[in-house]
Amino acid sequence: MGQHVLILGGHGKVAQILTRQLLKKSWTVTSVIRAQEQFHQIESLASGQQRLNVLVRSLEDIKSTYSIKKFILISYLACRHKSPSWWDSDAWAYALDMQSGDLSGHCKAKLAADEVLLQNSSLRSDFSGISLRPGMLSDEPAGKVEIGKTKTSRGNVSRASVVDTIVSLLENQNVKSSWLDLLDGDHDVNVSVERIASTGLDAAEGEGN
Repeated sequence: MGQHVLILGGHGKVAQILTRQLLKKSWTVTSVIRAQEQFHQIESLASGQQRLNVLVRSLEDIKSTYSIKKFILISYLACRHKSPSWWDSDAWAYALDMQSGDLSGHCKAKLAADEVLLQNSSLRSDFSGISLRPGMLSDEPAGKVEIGKTKTSRGNVSRASVVDTIVSLLENQNVKSSWLDLLDGDHDVNVSVERIASTGLDAAEGEGN
């Protein structure tokens, strides 16, 4: 059986870039969108024999089975309860500022989802639940990254680099359940993901207790 991915929120910018990239790699993509008027735009992402299914608010059509082996949630790197040991006071102050400002509701929702994934991922040994936590998103081209335990909470990462990272995480069978912070940086995406897989690096340290 070929590789199949389900994308929730398929009309988002990152989701559309991801859909194109996975289709080019011969994955089957099922994209779930919120509104019928988005259907043709998402359908147009496929060409030729590429396998794309578009569902409009059709989660009830998807059976919950143990065939799902990996779940990648897109969160935000400043969403934490505690300052991690690898951040300095300025990094934590910036994170707190983001959590209490215009992004307050966004951060609360993201952090709650991160925690649920962290807790539930421990219930299955054959399941990998990954919270990918980028900084502020940009429309710059894909490039090198800093992934895992980033040195700061402040910074940008391109949507294209986020997609490259998601694809690498999907293709690497050895990445365990974890939180992975993500910024633009100096390291190759695939090399970085392989390092994470081999070391078990996890930015959830201190959270979920």
